[in-house]
Amino acid sequence: VSVRQLGADLSPLRELGVCTPGREEPTSALLERRSEFVKAFASRLAEVPAALGDGDAEVVVGLHHWYRDLGEGDRLGFDGVWDELRRCILEQLRKASLEILELSPGDEAQYTYDAVKFAMHKTVGHGRLDCVLEAGSESVQCIKSTQHHGSKCSFGLGLDKGEAILMTADPDFSGWERLCADTCMSHLGQCTAWQHVDGELQVIAVREFWSAAIAAGLISEGNQAWQVHDFNSAVETLRVAAQNPDGIPRDRANMVRSYATLEALFHSEEHA
Repeated sequence: VSVRQLGADLSPLRELGVCTPGREEPTSALLERRSEFVKAFASRLAEVPAALGDGDAEVVVGLHHWYRDLGEGDRLGFDGVWDELRRCILEQLRKASLEILELSPGDEAQYTYDAVKFAMHKTVGHGRLDCVLEAGSESVQCIKSTQHHGSKCSFGLGLDKGEAILMTADPDFSGWERLCADTCMSHLGQCTAWQHVDGELQVIAVREFWSAAIAAGLISEGNQAWQVHDFNSAVETLRVAAQNPDGIPRDRANMVRSYATLEALFHSEEHA
């Protein structure tokens, strides 16, 4: 279960530690946000016993790059969160344990692919998934299916830099565009080979790619259903929207990074 599925208004897990960068608030406010998170977590756990039967349960919390980058002192700030989750798990499941799993970049990519594939089958019930594209604020990931050799690629290309470039009095749009194009082309080389498939390649783009699609008008805000777009029209829509000088700088930076990723991934592909 993705944390994002627990509730639209919940704080991300990474913002529930004692020292959250960029956030100054009284302890009571932090504890309130933690409490809301735990309540939502408990509501999902309540669905587990019927499926579990008499067996033991193991709840795994997979932590991404944000946790890997924390110093030892900042990690200690999450001890109270883990204690609350353990208490919640024991109340709901009785025979259960909590494992805190620090994911490697490769594991993170594979779990992302598996989660998207599961969600796709739960939603549409069938269909081939050739590739998953995921982007966060700092990095981009490409994970391909075993039919395409299961290749994975992860590289840094942070939106903060693009936003800073586009917020200046004389924004260097073409400079950010070149940086994105060069970075994507240099890292996605191992992912550009595709095996033959019948019909079109099926690629699902999530997280910041979804945000870029909303900013470009490819998806209406608030619409959580799957959206399908032709490659060429999607790239052109992103490109035109990104060039609007009146757009929000971070959205523009994200749209540029998104179409640069797509173009690098499919620059020689007839199926796109």
